[in-house]
Amino acid sequence: MITSCSDDDSSSNNNNNSDAVLLKKMVETYEDGTSFTTTYTYDEDKLVRKNESDGYRTEYFYTNNKLSGIKSYDDTNHLTGEDVLTYDNNGRLATRVEYWYALEEGDEEWAEKSVFTYNSNGTISRTIYIGDMDSQTELWEEGTITIANGNMTKLVSEGDTAVNTYDSKNNPMKNTFAQDIFTLLDGIYGGKNNLLTYTQTGADPESITRTYTYNSDDYPTTAVETNLTDGSNDQTNIQYFYE
Repeated sequence: MITSCSDDDSSSNNNNNSDAVLLKKMVETYEDGTSFTTTYTYDEDKLVRKNESDGYRTEYFYTNNKLSGIKSYDDTNHLTGEDVLTYDNNGRLATRVEYWYALEEGDEEWAEKSVFTYNSNGTISRTIYIGDMDSQTELWEEGTITIANGNMTKLVSEGDTAVNTYDSKNNPMKNTFAQDIFTLLDGIYGGKNNLLTYTQTGADPESITRTYTYNSDDYPTTAVETNLTDGSNDQTNIQYFYE
C-alpha cells in the first residue's frame, strides 16, 4: 500500500533528511472523556496514509514528485471523497478539485473546484466553483490568502476575515514532504509553526486559542485547544508522538 501511494521514482523532495522528525500519532481527548486517535504512515518523508480511530482513513498519492491526489474512505472501506491537484509551470498549486461521492443510494454526488492565483503583493487569490462530477462552473466563493513565514496568517472570504497568530516552534508536520501544499490545503493547522490564536470576524465569528508544551527539539508534545466561540470555552487536550 505504501508503494502504491508514491508512484514517482525521483529522489528529490523538500527535505531529503532520513532523520527528520515526523509525526507518528496524535491523540485528542475531549471534555466528555472520549478520545480520537490519528496515526500517520510515511514513505520516507512523504505522508501516504492517515488512519483514524473511528475506522476512517485518508490516502495520499504523488506524481512527478508532487502531491497529486488524496482519497478518503469511511469505516466500511467506501470511497467518500477524492481530491485531484494540479500545478502551474512554477510548481505552485493551481487547482484543487474535491469530489464528494454518494454514501447511500440516492445521495447526490457533487464537486468543488478551487483555483489559486498568485498575486504580485504575495497574497494568493482563491476562487471556488461548484458543480457536478464532470464540470464545476458555478461561482461559490472568492477569497484572499496570506502566507507569511510558511503559515496561513490571514484569510478573507465572503464577508469573513480570519487572522491567525503562531509560535516560533516547529509544527509537528514541518518535515512532511510538500509541507507548503499542505499549508494551503489544511489552513491554520498546516503551517511551519504552531497556531496560537485563530480569530474570525464577520458573519460567522469564531475564536480559538492553543497553548503547548514542547520537547527539547522544540516540537509540541501536548496542546490545549480552547474554543471561545459564543463563550463556549470548550477544551480539547492533544498529545503528539513522533518517530
